[in-house]
Amino acid sequence: MPDWNKSQRMQIKAVLCLVGIGLIILIAFSLVLAKSGSGEKKKKGEMPPQASVTEELYNVYITEAADTYIGVFDGENRRYPYSGDGVDSNITDSFAFYAGQLADLTLTDGAVSRIFVKTGERVSGKVISVEAEKGVVLENLGLVPFDENVRFYMLYGELRAGTERDIRIGYSYADFVMEDGKICGVLMTRDETMQYIRVQIKNSDYAGSYHEAVTLSCDAAYTIYYGEPMAGEVSAGDADVPNTAGREEHAAGESIEITAGSHYFSGENGGSRIYVIPSSLTAKISLSSVNRSQGTPAYRGTMEISLTENGLVVINEVLLEEYLYAVVPSEMPAGYPLEALKAQAICARTYAYSHMLSPGLPDVGAHVDDSTGYQVYNNIMEQSATTTAVKETAGQLLYYEGMLASTYYYSTSCGFGSDEHVWRSQTAPELFYLTARSVSREGYEGLESVYTAESMRDEAVFAQFLETPPETDFEKEEPWYRWSYEVSQIDSKKILQILQNRYAANRLQVLTLSGGEYVSQKPAELGAIKKIEIVSRNAGGVAEELVIEGEKATYKVITELNIRYVLCDGVTKVYRQDGSSVEMKSLLPSGFFTISTVQENGNVVGYKLSGGGFGHGAGMSQNGAKNMAEAGYTAQQILEFFYGGCQVY
Repeated sequence: MPDWNKSQRMQIKAVLCLVGIGLIILIAFSLVLAKSGSGEKKKKGEMPPQASVTEELYNVYITEAADTYIGVFDGENRRYPYSGDGVDSNITDSFAFYAGQLADLTLTDGAVSRIFVKTGERVSGKVISVEAEKGVVLENLGLVPFDENVRFYMLYGELRAGTERDIRIGYSYADFVMEDGKICGVLMTRDETMQYIRVQIKNSDYAGSYHEAVTLSCDAAYTIYYGEPMAGEVSAGDADVPNTAGREEHAAGESIEITAGSHYFSGENGGSRIYVIPSSLTAKISLSSVNRSQGTPAYRGTMEISLTENGLVVINEVLLEEYLYAVVPSEMPAGYPLEALKAQAICARTYAYSHMLSPGLPDVGAHVDDSTGYQVYNNIMEQSATTTAVKETAGQLLYYEGMLASTYYYSTSCGFGSDEHVWRSQTAPELFYLTARSVSREGYEGLESVYTAESMRDEAVFAQFLETPPETDFEKEEPWYRWSYEVSQIDSKKILQILQNRYAANRLQVLTLSGGEYVSQKPAELGAIKKIEIVSRNAGGVAEELVIEGEKATYKVITELNIRYVLCDGVTKVYRQDGSSVEMKSLLPSGFFTISTVQENGNVVGYKLSGGGFGHGAGMSQNGAKNMAEAGYTAQQILEFFYGGCQVY
């Protein structure tokens, strides 16, 4: 260490002290700057620049367009302002051009920043069928596919959104807005009265929906149109006919057979659909390959036959009124009084028209089929009495508060009807006009009775009613008014099989007892049966819940239909009150019955049913209508009785 004197050492210490103070000041200043910078960054992190919110609307219907906003409908009416940064549009016309168009909109922060108007082709034509989620088959264009964002708009009356089920099959009431070869929007333009109904004809004895072969002839000359559709239509006489690649003329009485291998569906001019059109409007086409109760059925109108992967589909397009000529005699005996037949005609017309508005079989292009799944059609030949009933009620429909009524009907009551709850449907609307009531003079006049719809839920009251019915019941003398059914030897294996079948049909209506609760579970075993008991009845007395207790499992069967299936062994005959017997292949006559069991060693070995009526019991009893007509009631009085609050227009 250098030999410094005291003065020198003091000077050096002073310098070091100053340097230290300087360093401290520098460090402190750096910390202040760092803290300031950190605070600034945090502030920016808490308040970032706000991002724009973008929303895409597809195929909306433009209701109005002004200088500052645009009005659209997509199920609701909405207005959106234009973006302050301007609007990008695919057309240069004035805003007024937008109204009535479909468009895709881009919204930026709630304002329209982009408009893409669908200026493509609009096509129309007779709708042959509507294939769910696929597209529409037009008579002269074939299958036109749906865009994934397709929208449906009903432009008549109050503007509202629709669905593919609102497209009128058999009619050209809609414009189809096209984009890139697909339908992006369906504009249903009007709701005019429809005259023609399209009926799928099932094969022989209603065994199935598809035909292996169709053999037909006509009592007048007829033309077969076949091959792929060509644009536009041609006219033959006064009638528009399909403009197809090929056609054949056939003489009256000439028979032809059509199969999947026919030249109509193959070769240069082959297509997937043919049309059989008679030269006369009053002609009938006979289908000798189809068997019905009348023998070989003959049909008014025209026929369409299409080739599918499952076989041939046959559609009869016919005037609604002429369709009814062949429905009413198939649903009600022509020997019934005229007023009963007129009531049946109005019911049948209302039922059919409701399915014309909402087709039951849109995928094949039919409103209904010709079986009991809808209304039986042309199983019995046309009869003069039923045709008169149709003509005298021409155009008349049954309405409830401005809406078409659901005109359910059945054969015979037990003296009481039920309501729509017999079906226990969770999706069906309330049908307030289908009420449980006494089918009697007292019931018609609204007089008090010992038995009421609610009291019939009680097992003892209902049993007494079956044994000692009122003398004023309209159908007291009808064979089906009372019946009995006695199973001498129960087959638990067959009952289990039926339980499994009904579970497959509706998993909520056959339940298994598990952990003290009834749950939806496939029936697996039953064993010897210990008990069969009706545990719940609906208004009017119809069985609603049945419990079957077996040694291995216990099941609850819900709804009168399922109960009628489960307790029908397919062997035992029903004996009616007039002593006649009827075979029941799979279904009991009705759910209006009591049950008593025969037991041996603690097991149920047989059971006896004491019942009444034929059918589900909701709506009009056809034999009730017959007896009312015989007593002097009019068709309108009959309908207003069975469909309370409804009116005929």
